[in-house]
Amino acid sequence: MSAKDPKAKLKIISLDDTSLKVEASYNPKEVSVDKSVPWSKHKDSKSDNPHLEFTGAEPMAMSFEMLFDGAEKGDAGSVQGDVDKLLTMARIKTDKKRPHQVRVIWGEGEATKILPEFVGVIESVGTKYQMFTDSGVPIRATCNVKLKQASELSFKKS
Repeated sequence: MSAKDPKAKLKIISLDDTSLKVEASYNPKEVSVDKSVPWSKHKDSKSDNPHLEFTGAEPMAMSFEMLFDGAEKGDAGSVQGDVDKLLTMARIKTDKKRPHQVRVIWGEGEATKILPEFVGVIESVGTKYQMFTDSGVPIRATCNVKLKQASELSFKKS
């Protein structure tokens, strides 16, 4: 088995438009993956040790910070393009009537994967711009990204 690629960066890739992808300048310090399993008390349960019923599956959720840094390039290092790509993946695609389905990867190929692939949708993107050039170009930003696992997508008709 080959060693992990120390230069592998976390990426988000649209599955609806594979040319649309964004890669972190630096990898996140932490990645959270949560899985909820919903249980409810059975309606006939009247004891301190209740009968529980499984009520359905919930998707996994993933969250992390993506840091974009173009400070060494000055005005040419604008990070706005990366932020815009993330926001595009969170916006509704008119032809599909829903936002993009995405894949999160960190490392490529079985031997070098750092995290298992995560397929889902972006639930939210919060952006904090942290550094600007004298002319106001944003050259450093942190995006807090939250995703929800989804293998199949549809949209609710009104």
